[in-house]
Amino acid sequence: MASRELDDLIIGSPITTVGSETVGTPGDRALEGRESGPAEQLHLVLEDLLPDSEGVVVLFAGEGVLVRLATHTSLLETGISESFVTAAGIDVTGHHFYSFENGITVYSESDVLISEPA
Repeated sequence: MASRELDDLIIGSPITTVGSETVGTPGDRALEGRESGPAEQLHLVLEDLLPDSEGVVVLFAGEGVLVRLATHTSLLETGISESFVTAAGIDVTGHHFYSFENGITVYSESDVLISEPA
């Protein structure tokens, strides 16, 4: 499987922009509904991401990229965002969101697989 390193990311100021695709639920954190075959993967650690002044990180990786977000921080809430524009002016209405105990909320166009670090 291909893997994308952090050097390949486009970092917007003040929000880290990366991206996501495909699946997992906070309860079972299992991959479901993935198409077979190799997929590009992006491995991130929540504590390495730089949130904006409101504690927001927006991920954009493009289609066909599986984003795996590792963290020891508890997930408090997840869902689909209602009307919301970030401090940097990014409209994340309709994006998936993941709110963590450390105050960071991650927004992504697609689901993100959340797991504990290896």
